[in-house]
Amino acid sequence: MKIDNIILADCKIISITIEEREIVIKSEKGYDIIEKRYIPDITIHIKDWEVFQIKMYISDKPFGKFSEIILEKNLETFDLIQEIEAVSDSLILKGYSKEAGYWIHYCFTNATTYVYAG
Repeated sequence: MKIDNIILADCKIISITIEEREIVIKSEKGYDIIEKRYIPDITIHIKDWEVFQIKMYISDKPFGKFSEIILEKNLETFDLIQEIEAVSDSLILKGYSKEAGYWIHYCFTNATTYVYAG
């Protein structure tokens, strides 16, 4: 499976493991846009990136202007991954944080990515 063929929008994230140069994200299911069906137990394995940042977007009021914060400590994990953007050497996962409920991005440059079921 390829990362740009999977949609995880509204699929529960079961776990996220963040280590030195490796992240493993497990989802209850994902939608394969090629096969046009949901596939249970999706794992996304991302490793050996050149750059990795977690960005969080915070607003002090509903519909207010958002401030972007780069997280270096107290890393946020996803409750939901709503968008996956894979273009050239860039991978961005976007969704809601489990801990704070804010919109976050995981941004990778030159990462090795594997997606598999089971």
